[in-house]
Amino acid sequence: MAEAHCAVKDEAWPGGEPRIGSMETTAALRLPPLLTHYGIAYPDVDVQIETGPTAALVDSVLARKLDGAFVSAPVTHGELTCTPVVEEELVLITPPMVTSPQHLGKFLASGSGRKVIVFRAGCSYRQRLSEYLAHRGFVDLRWMEMGTLDGIIGCVAASVGLSLMPRVVADSAERQGLIHLHSLPNGTGRATTVFVHRKDAFVSSALRAFMECAGSATNHTAPPEQPAAALKQPQKTTSLP
Repeated sequence: MAEAHCAVKDEAWPGGEPRIGSMETTAALRLPPLLTHYGIAYPDVDVQIETGPTAALVDSVLARKLDGAFVSAPVTHGELTCTPVVEEELVLITPPMVTSPQHLGKFLASGSGRKVIVFRAGCSYRQRLSEYLAHRGFVDLRWMEMGTLDGIIGCVAASVGLSLMPRVVADSAERQGLIHLHSLPNGTGRATTVFVHRKDAFVSSALRAFMECAGSATNHTAPPEQPAAALKQPQKTTSLP
């Protein structure tokens, strides 16, 4: 009934309030330029943004609570259409003291109090990190959930624990010497962000225009400018076996 009402009211020129979901990392880095471009092109549209982990966002799209969402691939649900948007490189982030993979065992040793810092359950990055650590033999670890990227990076810098996130998120803190970045082996750090929406749902002119803008704007986001002193510091990226 709601979709039928929306279809009758829809006009060729985009308007209304499309409901869009997004992972926290995408909302922080990729959405601002997209929303700026979209807002200038279609001033009659008021986009509503809801952030959350991939699993929760997919459920909301399936339940028609969201018109679409930026989530982490793969998403194989038969009722959803998935459009690739951008590919990220995920990296392990640790305090500066962990300069090589060999130091991970000591850093996470029992009794150290160190934790794996992640977003809440349903986050695809959290699942990847869990699988990576399990593959390296790290079990019975202590986990701590946080709701913001800045909070996670701050805790890692303070040696509370380690985490996993896109390189573009952590580059600034690494250049300032606050954390250390470690590439994941054999291409396992590659992560594709996709935009999903229901196949059987009505696609309004506003949502159609938003999806068209998403393909270009999110792929050309430059990382924030860094202080001159920070840019002079050498990269300290290592590769994990």
